[in-house]
Amino acid sequence: MVRFSFVKGLNADSNELNFKEELIELLLYNRFAAFLRRIGRFIKRICRWIPVLWNQEEWDYAYIYDLLVMKMKELKEDMSKDYWHNQKEVQRSIKQIDLCLERLDRYLNWTEHYYYPMEDIYYEPTEDGCVRMCYASKRNEKQRLGASEFEEKNFRKFWKNFVKWHRGWWT
Repeated sequence: MVRFSFVKGLNADSNELNFKEELIELLLYNRFAAFLRRIGRFIKRICRWIPVLWNQEEWDYAYIYDLLVMKMKELKEDMSKDYWHNQKEVQRSIKQIDLCLERLDRYLNWTEHYYYPMEDIYYEPTEDGCVRMCYASKRNEKQRLGASEFEEKNFRKFWKNFVKWHRGWWT
């Protein structure tokens, strides 16, 4: 909802507010009402962030990706509600966020996007009582070696796109 006095201030013809508009200004746009709205937004934000904070571990370097995913999803959601800015630019930014989220997902969850054959892997015992992993197929071994290239490619493309585009996302 847009504040009536703000809209009236934009229109130079009439600066007078009617009784209903003045009452709404008094009830919704005072310091206490603004404080209550801010507390409400804070509580909703805490509820959204609890799962991310719960899974946080101090030694886990991948935690930064959880934070980035959460922030990009929140930004995308807020940008989709934006009607003040040029809609073509907003839609372009949303597509850029989607691309970055897709690249990050392909990096973090590469096993869901890349076929990694496991059926020809077997284990042989060694002299020291341990086991050694062996492969029965050279073709599958080449496919498995491509997994690290797939992961690295998506990692590099994510960061390249993120660094290139992220400054234009903030509205």
